[in-house]
Amino acid sequence: MGDEILIMKKILLISLLSIYSFSSMVGIEKTVEDNASVNLNSSLVKEYQEMFEKIGEQRVGLEHKEIEKVAEPFLKVVKKKKIDDSEEVAKKVKKLPPLILEAILGRSVRINGAWYKLHEKIRGAKIVAIGDNSVRIKSISFNKKLTLRKSNANISIK
Repeated sequence: MGDEILIMKKILLISLLSIYSFSSMVGIEKTVEDNASVNLNSSLVKEYQEMFEKIGEQRVGLEHKEIEKVAEPFLKVVKKKKIDDSEEVAKKVKKLPPLILEAILGRSVRINGAWYKLHEKIRGAKIVAIGDNSVRIKSISFNKKLTLRKSNANISIK
């Protein structure tokens, strides 16, 4: 029984020594980490202090005349008015001579010296109907009926 107590004392002593040595090693590592972070923090603090000192220094700026000589750095954007196709066609139609129906031959018509068929476009307008003595043209902005002039009724085909 005396040997067992002696063995238990040795185990207890070894356990206490290992716990103490382990805790001191962790403490040393912790101290090293703390010192490194203190050194890092102190270097950051010094760096920021230098920046603030530079900001606080009196700076020499440009004179008003020199500033006026500098070209404007911003681009001027000029918005162009978007013209709708129908408005553009309407403007062109106003500038052009009026449409004159000269002849009707089956499903073809002669307007201002040119021949057109049903559903073809003339000046942005579509030929939608051909009658015996009239033609209907339609666009987004207008709907017109062109009729044959009486003076054209004397035309004879040989």
